Amino acid sequence: MGYEQIYRALYDSLGMRVHVEQNQYEFFSCLPIIQECLTTDPTTTRLHACRMSSSSNSEPCSLFRNCDKPIRIFLSIMWFTEQISASKFSYFLSNIFN
Repeated sequence: MGYEQIYRALYDSLGMRVHVEQNQYEFFSCLPIIQECLTTDPTTTRLHACRMSSSSNSEPCSLFRNCDKPIRIFLSIMWFTEQISASKFSYFLSNIFN
């Protein structure tokens, strides 16, 4: 399961796009089904997988702190070692947010 499947599962389960940096949004331009799950506008979602460009991946964008009830998404390769399926991930999400 790659990042793109997690973005899709979040979008499908929660109905919210995930805020990412412009370069990551452009990276998925060849996969419209994934790009539709993402946004570069931090004011339109609570889900943030963004980073400050100078933060070496540790800090979310500054608008994350101003968001009402933000949800920080920090994807890590270590999590993928379990290799759960997208359907199990969607089930996991529905149990957390419902």
